[in-house]
Amino acid sequence: MTAQIKKFIVPPMVKLMFDS
Repeated sequence: MTAQIKKFIVPPMVKLMFDS
């Protein structure tokens, strides 16, 4: 469960960090 949530929250967060 945590792995799936992380997989769903990691991409957007990483993209935001890279986009900033």
